[in-house]
Amino acid sequence: MSRRMMVLAAALIAIAGLGWIGTWVQADASKHSSTVMRAKLEQAQAILEGLSMEEFKLIEDNAKKLSAVTEFEEWIHAKDKDYQHQLHVFRTANEEIFRQATEKNLDGATLAYMQMTLSCVQCHKAMRAKK
Repeated sequence: MSRRMMVLAAALIAIAGLGWIGTWVQADASKHSSTVMRAKLEQAQAILEGLSMEEFKLIEDNAKKLSAVTEFEEWIHAKDKDYQHQLHVFRTANEEIFRQATEKNLDGATLAYMQMTLSCVQCHKAMRAKK
């Protein structure tokens, strides 16, 4: 995690200790989740574009952005163990996309993208079942 992200995370934790941010997040969890999901979809689509055009820099950049989005998402759903598990699977696949892209391995990055997509479907399926 970069120094900037660590400072941001520490600031958010300190604010959460005051109580108001936790209440804000819980009160608007569905609104925040929708915003986060939209951001994840945009990054995933950009990764797919990079895969189809064999543009490794585009893949890497958007995998990094996707990783940053999931940092915030992890915090929003901190109390949901099932969600945390699904998020872990997603993040692992995204990390593999990034790794394969840095190695200029299009097939490996594509396979990891497929794994990430499967994790999206499984997560949404699991979350619908909880409702």
